[in-house]
Amino acid sequence: IENLLVGEIIKPTKLVSEITVLHIRVKGSCLQIVTGNEVVGEPYPCGRFTSTLEIDMKRHATATWSGDLKTGKGTLTAQSGALNNNPYSFSARFEDESGKSATNPEELLAAAHAGCFAMQLSHFLAENGTPAAKLDATATVELIPGKGISGSALVLTADVPGITLAKFQELAQKAKEGCPVSKALGAIDVSLEAKLV
Repeated sequence: IENLLVGEIIKPTKLVSEITVLHIRVKGSCLQIVTGNEVVGEPYPCGRFTSTLEIDMKRHATATWSGDLKTGKGTLTAQSGALNNNPYSFSARFEDESGKSATNPEELLAAAHAGCFAMQLSHFLAENGTPAAKLDATATVELIPGKGISGSALVLTADVPGITLAKFQELAQKAKEGCPVSKALGAIDVSLEAKLV
């Protein structure tokens, strides 16, 4: 059980051997190891964890829509509150060239991709012993009417002291291919243009 938490190890109050851990759940500000329907011991002592735990995550967002496609309108709300009944519409999505009148699914997908990629790359850079001073990532998602979303183009400008250009490009490509959102976008073209400053 100790090996589940790397770095700041927290021991259970009850030692159990030869178990299959299905997931770790939060109870208040403490943790419990769950094996099937059985909770192993009492909640773990509370503490700050510096390691990444492999816990299944589910995030949700809600869309409401009233009316037909072209004249109707809707709102988007996200679990975090970052979106709270934000309006969206056909005209904002397909007719507003500035993209500033309201949010839309492609913009949200681009934000998710850029954010996920930057986080993944920051991890690889830190593992390499060359943590980033700053990563500036932009994703541009293209929607072709009548065909669908065709691609997501990542553009990265990075300040990474002490890294060689070759290693930087290697890790940037690895992050592009390995970040969860890139994997989810396997049906479309994902490109990357990365440079050091």
